[in-house]
Amino acid sequence: MKKEEKEPLAILMAIEALKVLEGFSAKPYKCPAGIKTIGYGHAIKKEEDFTSITEAKAEILLKKDLEDLYTQMRPLINDDVYKRLRHEQISALLSFVYNIGISVFKKSTLLNKLNNSGNLLLVAEEFNKWIYIKGVKSLGLMRRRDAEKELFLSGIKK
Repeated sequence: MKKEEKEPLAILMAIEALKVLEGFSAKPYKCPAGIKTIGYGHAIKKEEDFTSITEAKAEILLKKDLEDLYTQMRPLINDDVYKRLRHEQISALLSFVYNIGISVFKKSTLLNKLNNSGNLLLVAEEFNKWIYIKGVKSLGLMRRRDAEKELFLSGIKK
């Protein structure tokens, strides 16, 4: 697959995965981490004023969030590594970073191993370490990380 084809397909796959993993909420709510959220896990910004959202508008917002996130995430991955990644792996990384945030991802062992080990199976094991909310193991995050890890590993050529 050509480099320019990876991004759109990875984003489309991430949208479908996140619609399931995040679920939909038409009304604002606080996620388990205490962040005001709406739609498919969109963190409401200070300048945004949502009282409700449709599923269609939430999907548009999710797509924009993922496009912005991809723009921030892509430069963090070494070019040689990125060339080897398949769209499934990029999609799994997008889902992961959508959940933990770009600033946390920048300092993560997962990114460090991705850029330095070259062993994608070793990188995949890092997903399992991100299952805590405020120090407490979360069943929801355990399920999510299993799904992200499975998607990441499905991108490895056998």
